[in-house]
Amino acid sequence: MTKEDAIKFATLHLDGAANEWWYHGLVTLGHNLIATYNEFTNKLIKRFDTKDPEVRFRELAQLKQQDSLDAYISDFQKLAVMAPNITEKRLVVLFFEGLEEPLKGWVKAFDPPTLNEAIRKSRKQQTDIGESEYEEVLEEAEENQEGGGAVAQLSSLHKNESFRVRGVLREHRVITLIDTGTTHNFIDERIVAKRGLTTDEVEDFKVMVDDGSTISCNLMVSKMSMRLGNYEVKDDFYVVSIGGIDDAIFGIKWLRSLGEITLNLQTMELKFTSEGRKVVLRGMSNGGPRIVSLKRMKKLVRHGQVE
Repeated sequence: MTKEDAIKFATLHLDGAANEWWYHGLVTLGHNLIATYNEFTNKLIKRFDTKDPEVRFRELAQLKQQDSLDAYISDFQKLAVMAPNITEKRLVVLFFEGLEEPLKGWVKAFDPPTLNEAIRKSRKQQTDIGESEYEEVLEEAEENQEGGGAVAQLSSLHKNESFRVRGVLREHRVITLIDTGTTHNFIDERIVAKRGLTTDEVEDFKVMVDDGSTISCNLMVSKMSMRLGNYEVKDDFYVVSIGGIDDAIFGIKWLRSLGEITLNLQTMELKFTSEGRKVVLRGMSNGGPRIVSLKRMKKLVRHGQVE
């Protein structure tokens, strides 16, 4: 589309006072001499936008991604049109600053030269998984319970894409694993002892681990409070020996209680709504210490390679 065609297309969508201003001004105001789309936009804004340009710039600079990426892009583009004097380079920087982490860092690394390229890169990086496959795991556990076998499962469907979140338990930091391959919530027995958590006895049941073997569980911490970022969890946790770096594990039953969720393992974000408030839990970086599965840990202990 040529610049002239762009102007003609835009004017077809003018109505009311804007429509009268344009067509009456084709001769009296020199609208017929407008040669570029930017010139057309500037004249339109100058005539009808009553806000100070600095106000528009501040609105653009303060805009942050609160919900979906597409919603943020739409809001940004609407404001950018109303601030035509901002350079392309400055627009790209402002767009970066409004993105959520870690998406912001990833897009900045590409150093896109234009706003359109920055938008394209951000959309390419954002790959939402949506609802995970945890329904099948929970159904399997329920079938086991009916058949007298293990009634809980402690394993991971995403061993190479672990989603860990830092939490706070009784004013102390803990590492939690949000695991779509685990049926219930679990807390490591050493954390229970270390923090002096009160436990309740429950009817002994079996927990199936990665290698198909089972371990017994007969203790539970009822309605345990833990903070994950600005979100407070209050739920039941069964006491077992988890091993590895994880202090607690959130399983499928907790995930199901959240309602509709979005789990993004690329940006390491879990999004859901709680009491009308949007919650975003950000996962830890997978760098650092090597993650050892429960199956691997059991083998190491069995062969005396871990004290």
